[in-house]
Amino acid sequence: MHSMRGAARLPLPYVYRKESVVTDEMRAGEYDTTDEEFMALFGLTGSHFAVDNAKVFNELMQYVIGRPGESIVKPFRRKNDGRGAVLALLKYANGDDAQERRAAHAYSVIESTVYKRMSKAFSLDDFFARLRDAYAILDHADINQPVQEQRKWQDTLDKIEDSSLESAKMALRTAATPDKTFEGLASKMKELAHEIYKSRKTRGERLIGATDTEKPVTFRDDKLHGGNWTNADWARLTPAQQGKVRDLRKAAKTRKRAIKAAIVDPAKSASDEETSDEPNGKAGSKFGRNAHKKRK
Repeated sequence: MHSMRGAARLPLPYVYRKESVVTDEMRAGEYDTTDEEFMALFGLTGSHFAVDNAKVFNELMQYVIGRPGESIVKPFRRKNDGRGAVLALLKYANGDDAQERRAAHAYSVIESTVYKRMSKAFSLDDFFARLRDAYAILDHADINQPVQEQRKWQDTLDKIEDSSLESAKMALRTAATPDKTFEGLASKMKELAHEIYKSRKTRGERLIGATDTEKPVTFRDDKLHGGNWTNADWARLTPAQQGKVRDLRKAAKTRKRAIKAAIVDPAKSASDEETSDEPNGKAGSKFGRNAHKKRK
C-alpha cells in the first residue's frame, strides 16, 4: 500500500490510519517527511477519500479472496469500504487471543531449540537466528513480554549441547564481561566455535593419515590361517600378513585339488604304485609253480 498513491496523491495507508479525526496533538506533531505529515492530517471524508477507500478495498481483496480473511472483509464489500475491511483484519490478527497464540508459539520455539553438533542442516547461525526471531516476537509492542538480556544469555548457553564447545562455554561463563547480552554471546560463541571446529578438522585429518600408513598389528604370524576373516580383523592385518593369508589359501586349494583328483580316478594312483621299480615279492603268486595253489 505504501508504494501506491491515491487520488489525493498520498500513499494509501492514510486511508486506514488508527485516528479517524485529526486532533490538535496530531497537528502539532513533527514528521520526517511531507508524505507522513499529510497522511496523518488528511481528512477521511470527501471525494478523494472515497476513491482511495474503494481502491484499498479492491487491492485487499486480491490477497484474501478464497482464504479465511475473506469472511472478515465480506461485510464491507457492499460499500467497498477499504478502511473498515483493513481495520477489521488488523483487529482479528492482533487481538488478545492472537497475541497469546503468538507468544505461546515463541516460547515453544525457544524451549525446543537446541544446538547439538555442527551440521549443514542446522548450523550455529541457524540456532541463533531461530532464537533471535522468537525473542523479537516477545519484544514486540503488541505482545510486550520481553525477556531480559541476562536471561537470554544464560538460557542460550544452556541450549548449546555440543560437547566440543564445552571449553568455549566455560570461557564465556567465567569471563569478566559486564555486557552479557544475547547478541554479544552470539558473536563471541561463533568466533570461538569457528576456531574449535577448524582445529578439530585439522587434527582429524592428521589422525586419518596416520591410520592409513601405520595399521596396528593385533595378530601374531603363528595365528594366521587361510579361512574366512571378518572385515574388521582383515583391516588390522599388515600388508605382509595379508599376503601370507593369501599364500595359505592357495596352498589349501592345491591340496584340495589333489585329494579330489585321487578320489575321482583311484586306478591312476594304484597303477602309479604298481609301476614302481622296487620288487614286491608277489609276482610268484600269479605265475609259475604256485599258480595252481591260488586256484584251489
